[in-house]
Amino acid sequence: TYFYSKKSEKYISNDYTVPLGRFGTSHSMYFQDLVGKGIIGLFTLLSIIFLSLFYLFRDIVKNSPRKENFIVQLSLISSLIAISIYGFVQEIFYTQSIQIIFWIVVASSLVVTKNSTNYKKAQKLYSRLLILIVLLIPIHLYLQVP
Repeated sequence: TYFYSKKSEKYISNDYTVPLGRFGTSHSMYFQDLVGKGIIGLFTLLSIIFLSLFYLFRDIVKNSPRKENFIVQLSLISSLIAISIYGFVQEIFYTQSIQIIFWIVVASSLVVTKNSTNYKKAQKLYSRLLILIVLLIPIHLYLQVP
């Protein structure tokens, strides 16, 4: 603790305040989105996560799952839940390798639900989520903390 307090002294100004933006991001992807992109950015991120989970669960419950799709769907659901829980303690869009994993999981959930038995509804879902992803990616890339 002493080492870190001595090391951080050079960042503290004479009025004992720490300059904003000096230490990276907040340690929550949800809070970081709320602060950086506002309520619309947070709503967009949460809607991508929850719509992906909703349609994966609905596809499992509604359609009798084929064995090969069922395993993939369960792994995608567990990945989305793990990323969502991880988002409470770390900003996933700060590290590009984790950000890429997030978008691959979201895109994979689109592909799995698109290939379900009800093609028309899956295609409508695919277009909605694709629009959300297309709108969210530039916002995250443009407003990302340097």
